[in-house]
Amino acid sequence: MTEEGQLRRLQGIKRAKAEGKYKGRPIDAELHARIKLCLDVGMPIRKIATVCGCAKSTMQRVQKLIAPEGEL
Repeated sequence: MTEEGQLRRLQGIKRAKAEGKYKGRPIDAELHARIKLCLDVGMPIRKIATVCGCAKSTMQRVQKLIAPEGEL
């Protein structure tokens, strides 16, 4: 891709985000609920990822979202 093409693409994405059309992937509420349940039980991070069928990084992102400020 040319530099001009790349610049135009980035400008288009920026404009779409400003208009609320570029939102990214929706959150899987069911997966988040399962992860929270496992965290409440005290299950280790890797075990939660295996049981819930998600990546360890996904599990850690959910853990960060649900943790109260300053707890981690």
